[in-house]
Amino acid sequence: MTQAEALTERAPAKLNLCLHVGPRRADGYHDIESLIVFTELGDRLTARLAPDLSLSIEGPFGAALAADDPQDNLVMRAAQALRSAAGVSKGAHLTLHKVLPVASGMGGGSADAAAALRLLQRLWGVRLPQPQIEALAFALGADVPACLRAQPVLAKGAGETLEPAPAPPAAPVVLVNPGVATSTRDVFKVFDTHNGGEKNRSAIMPDRFDGFVDFKRFIESSYNNLTDAAIETTPEIGQILQRLQAVAPESIVRMSGSGATVFAVCEQQGDAQALAAELMAAQPNWWVRATVLRGA
Repeated sequence: MTQAEALTERAPAKLNLCLHVGPRRADGYHDIESLIVFTELGDRLTARLAPDLSLSIEGPFGAALAADDPQDNLVMRAAQALRSAAGVSKGAHLTLHKVLPVASGMGGGSADAAAALRLLQRLWGVRLPQPQIEALAFALGADVPACLRAQPVLAKGAGETLEPAPAPPAAPVVLVNPGVATSTRDVFKVFDTHNGGEKNRSAIMPDRFDGFVDFKRFIESSYNNLTDAAIETTPEIGQILQRLQAVAPESIVRMSGSGATVFAVCEQQGDAQALAAELMAAQPNWWVRATVLRGA
């Protein structure tokens, strides 16, 4: 491969269809159980061989990261960690096309880091064993191992233990973000204040989902118990949840991760398109996108 040739990797948005969080552990982490799936929408990462590592950021939400030191970006941290672990002397110029809002609960930074790990292994011609690359991913962030797989998983422990999960229906989903970044750290602070002794509840995971109705029944039997803490931190999340539950009562409505993005999984593509159009017209300051859940 010459320096002029480029490789590209997608970084699909992560959605927590359920997120059961236990009390804070002595090491600062929380035990979780989360059914994580991905959408067809996401950031995009391109890499070319170069003498050293560098990063450019562009796209609709690139400006939101422009003031940050590129060395602190998870993409660069992932690249540096992989180069060290693999003993690689090559470099790369990375370009991140940022289409997901920052600090939105969709694993944008984690998905970008995971994409960097996949992409640079291809670019540099290396392949770390799966346990090693997943341990490296977890050292970057609790969501990175799941994003590295980019397929339905049940995440346990602090996010480092992954089990295959049944694929969701290829259902349309509407993503809604109020344009307000939500601090995961602040959400967990509030959660710990109110839920210090609550244990996370285990979900009974089926082997498969028999269509949308079966899928909806399972999701509605679970929950995201960071929701109240996130609403206390970012009240706009509550406004979006109320609006979606009112205008799309037949959909699966939930907050992803620690917020601020809320999603509505619909049964029909037309329903999702109509819902997205209605929300964009009524709330032009909200970020609204219609996409599709990815299967296994």
